[in-house]
Amino acid sequence: MADDDLATLVSALDVEPTRGNDRAATGSTVLSVSCTLADCDHDPAWLTESPSDHVGVTTLGPRTWAQQNGERVLSASIRRLIADRPVAAIVVVGHTDCDVVADAYDHAHGATASAAAGIQATLAPLATMIDEATAAGVVGPEDSPRQARERLAEYNVVRNVAFLRSQFPAMTVAGVVADEAGVYGSFPGKQYLVALDDAAEPTALRARLPDDAQLSVGCQLSLASTR
Repeated sequence: MADDDLATLVSALDVEPTRGNDRAATGSTVLSVSCTLADCDHDPAWLTESPSDHVGVTTLGPRTWAQQNGERVLSASIRRLIADRPVAAIVVVGHTDCDVVADAYDHAHGATASAAAGIQATLAPLATMIDEATAAGVVGPEDSPRQARERLAEYNVVRNVAFLRSQFPAMTVAGVVADEAGVYGSFPGKQYLVALDDAAEPTALRARLPDDAQLSVGCQLSLASTR
């Protein structure tokens, strides 16, 4: 991760000991949310080198919310972590070859045989995200399945950042996509900042980073489709 200098992101998060938590604290914690099934080297170990403490949680997707009585509620694992420590910032880490997003897309478009009830229940929340992305024009019939999945991987990260911001408006939230296939540039294996608080457009993202930042900024989505 040295090539991307992701430690720059931590400095850009502007972490303060009590930010995002009303309790007094002697330190600050950056919480990362990544995918349970990720098979790429995208574990944000760079966070452990920052002055802030780091704690990680994995969820399918990665998804930060659950469906309850027709409403989106904060994932229980994330809720517990935030209740137990003074979390100052959250980083959602997705990846372009996310099998969970790909499976949800395939099931939504009937590309696979009918899944068992348990699998359908697992994919249902992501199916809602795919419906939203389709309605917003993020993906369409002109896209190949691979293009659609890669775009949805970013859209999923951006929407999870937006959800966390709605739950914690005073907390800094960032979204990063690990590019395993060279979707954003010529060199696979790099990581790209795709969302930071309410910003998801490249110019706005770069404006939030230090002038000497080496962290790459990427976007496959139009500004309108991230709102």
